[in-house]
Order: sequence, then structure tokens, then C-alpha cells
Amino acid sequence: MLKKDTGEVDENGKPIKEVEEIREPIYEVIKIVKGSDLEGLSYVYPLLDEIPEQKKFDEDNEDKYSSNVHTILPGDHVELGEGTGLVHTAPGHGPDDFEIGKQFNLPIFCPVDEEGNFTQFGGKYSGEFVKGANPNIINDLKMKNLLFKEETIEHRYGTCWRCKTPIIYLATEQWFLKITEIKDKMLSEIEKVEWIPKWAGEGRFHDWVDNAKDWTISRQRYWGIPIPVWVCEDCGNIKVIGSVKELKDNSINEIKANDEDLVHRPYVDEIIIKCDSLGCDCNSNDKVESDDLNNICNGDMKRIPDVLDVWIDSGVAGWASLYYPQKKDMFDEWFPYDFITEGHDQTRGWFYSQLGTSVIAFDQVPYKKSFNAWLCLDEMGKKMSKSLGNVVQPEDVIEDYGADVLRFYLLWASKLGMISNSFGTSLII
Repeated sequence: MLKKDTGEVDENGKPIKEVEEIREPIYEVIKIVKGSDLEGLSYVYPLLDEIPEQKKFDEDNEDKYSSNVHTILPGDHVELGEGTGLVHTAPGHGPDDFEIGKQFNLPIFCPVDEEGNFTQFGGKYSGEFVKGANPNIINDLKMKNLLFKEETIEHRYGTCWRCKTPIIYLATEQWFLKITEIKDKMLSEIEKVEWIPKWAGEGRFHDWVDNAKDWTISRQRYWGIPIPVWVCEDCGNIKVIGSVKELKDNSINEIKANDEDLVHRPYVDEIIIKCDSLGCDCNSNDKVESDDLNNICNGDMKRIPDVLDVWIDSGVAGWASLYYPQKKDMFDEWFPYDFITEGHDQTRGWFYSQLGTSVIAFDQVPYKKSFNAWLCLDEMGKKMSKSLGNVVQPEDVIEDYGADVLRFYLLWASKLGMISNSFGTSLII
């Protein structure tokens, strides 16, 4: 028997509980096997009729993929503390699943759009929001007598850091900077910087860079720096444009925008470039061996629609503010910078983006000394954030208590390089 709270109280104020009978399942252990014994066993996908695309994966196995589709595969991302020790793997929906998919040559199947609804590849559930479709999917499994157990469980799950709504992972095509190829250089450059406190660079920042993956630099938004990459519609040839002059020299259409506007959307999206790729059979999309210099593609090249990650903006802000590379005098005088400072949370932000972009562009770290400040917390010890509504505006404090009181409090409360400080008007009094 199990007693559960009903949420109500009796006349004496005591919680009213109801008794629920718990029946232990009766089963017979037929055989005990190791996980390795199950590896390689295939299974029948339970919703083949509802999602016809899954049938195609089985039919195309011999042609496109290895025989690992709908097969039990090993993985070290599975927790053994609960459940069966088996998890469904969807390479199109999660980093661990994606890595398993690459390792075992699985199709990166992603039948969900950017609004979280099933696409046409979702079969019967096409158009439904993925979370809203759960009852229908569960009911279909029941009708097929394939549902072993249904329950609601609590577990850790990723949420948006701003609005706190659950995240739906989608596999998409993106552009990357190959940080893994320059990681050793980045680590060696860290040692040339004077870090305050010392452990911030030698410990935290060093560990962050040492474990860094390739940097995803593309974003699917309108506002931002347009990625200057043009791709041929016929042969897939890629051309990276490095300046306004190069862009104007390569454009085949009339440019009406001035130079400042040209590098922004929508003007830059209107530029078409002729593909000058040699030895290209554009009808087959394959490169062909040819010494004929007249065998030029001549297809239209259009800019990819993506914009750059804003951390690229922050990473190059130092020399961009010196108008480099158009002007080199101030850059030669000020670079590398004597001193930078930011909150210690910028280990994976501004400190990192500056280091990465500078090593790529100049083969060196862009700053000589870095002070890692701690954070200003609210009265309850939580990080101040606009999304939480707990930010105290300095103007309000000055108006109520005066600037000198605020200055004295900050000097008195701050412990240089030691801890984050809580701040609130009640602490000033």
C-alpha cells in the first residue's frame, strides 16, 4: 500500500492522504544476458505503417547505409541507473545521438521543422507539434499491443537560457571554424598572458580551450554580418569574398548600393557571381579531368543566406575599432592590447572569441593581461539578469542614496579576485 497526498487538509489542518494499492508485477526470469550479447540484433520499427519513411531506411540499407539501421548499437551515453539500459537513438535530434549516427553510418533523419512541428516525413503525425503528438503516438502503440509501460518521469532537460522553454534539438547544416586544427597554438598563446587571478587562465580558460570543439559560426537570422560565401548553383563550387572591392570586381549585376550598405542585407544578397571553376561537368555535379581551359562552369553563384555568430563580431572588435585592415598605423601601435577585463563567465565568451579569431588572423593572442572580474549578484545571491528582472540600476541607487554612498559600498564590499558580491538597496543601509 502507498499513501499519497491529495492536496487537501482535514478540519484539524492535517493533510488528507489516499491509499493506493501497489501491485508487484509477476514475471519469470527466462535468461540474463549482457549488453554485448544484444549488440547487432535487429528489430522491427514499431510505427512502420504510420511513418513510411522508416520503411525506406530498411529498403535502402544495402545501397546507402550500413546494416545498422533499426539495430542495437553500443554507446557510452546510456545511463544504467534506471530503465532497461536501452535508449532510442535519433541522430537528427541530439548531440550524443548525432555522434553515434556518424560512428555507425546512420541516416541523419530529422522530420521536424524549426517551429517544432513534424514535417511531411513525420507521416501520420505531419503538422503536429512534437510534444502535442505524444498522446496519439502512445495510443497507436497501445492499439498495436506494443506499449510495455506508460508513465511520466522527471529528468534533466535543456531549456532556453532566456525564456526557459524546453529545447528541441535539430540537426542542421552549418558552417564551422576548425578550431581543433589550431587548438595547440591557442593553448601555447594562453601561457603568454598574465592572468588575474592566475588560476583563471592556467586552470579554467586552459581547460575550456583544451576541450573546445569546432566553432559553429553560422546563424539562420536576418540581422547580423552576412557570411561572405558564394556557392555555385550548378557545380557547388565555393568562393569566399574578402573585401568590398573583390565583391564589386566579381559581381555580374549592377550595384546601386554604396560601399557601406553593400556589405549588409538585403543588398549583398542581390550580388551574383559567375563561377570560374575549371574541369567541372555541371550536368553531373562531378569534377572531371581536363586540360581544356575553356571548360569553365559559368554557373551563377549566390550568397548563402546565413549570418555570422555575434561572437565573431566581439572577437574582432579590438582591431575592427582601429579600422584595421583599412588603416594600419593605429593597429601597429595598439596591437596586442595591454589589458582587457570582463566577468569570469567570459571564459567561453569574449576571452575565447578574441583568442580564436586572433590566432586565425595573426597567429598570436591579442591581449597581454586579462583581469577576470567576478559577478554582481542580487540580495539572494542569484546572478543579476534582465530576464530574471533582478537587475538594480545604478541611477536608481544614486537618486535614493547618492553617488558617494554607492562608491563607498562597492569599494567596501568588493574583494578583488575572490568572490562574487551580492548587491541590493537593503545592503547599503
